[in-house]
Amino acid sequence: MINYKIKHDDFLNLIELYQESENPLNEFETWDNVLTIFKHAPLTCISKDCNNKFKELPEKITIYRGILLKENSDFDIDVGVSWTTDSKIAKMFAYRFLRLGGEACILKAEARKKDVLFYNDEREEREIIIDPINLENIHRINLVEINN
Repeated sequence: MINYKIKHDDFLNLIELYQESENPLNEFETWDNVLTIFKHAPLTCISKDCNNKFKELPEKITIYRGILLKENSDFDIDVGVSWTTDSKIAKMFAYRFLRLGGEACILKAEARKKDVLFYNDEREEREIIIDPINLENIHRINLVEINN
């Protein structure tokens, strides 16, 4: 693996592009490209406030990801890199593209804090970027288990 660092300002621009994209793969092409950026990031949190929130997280974090499961597909094909510590946020993302067809569902997993590549709560989404290879106990949960 090439060991390099992304410049701070360049990283902030990439974060903004990533977060503003409805589908980050339109901008970054593959999840591997996204992971490369975050693995070489100059920081784990974008602000002091986010850093304080990140420090408060336990060493083993329960995380969630809202997805739209297309017909004849399974969640283990591409669990994604962007997760949240808030099940209600995951539920919102699960329903976001429901009009495109498919089944809204939520994935739940466990992650070690030391494996988190990036944490951001600037948009109150409690977003965690993590390489899916580091996730444990990934499974689907029922949407009705999550209160509005």
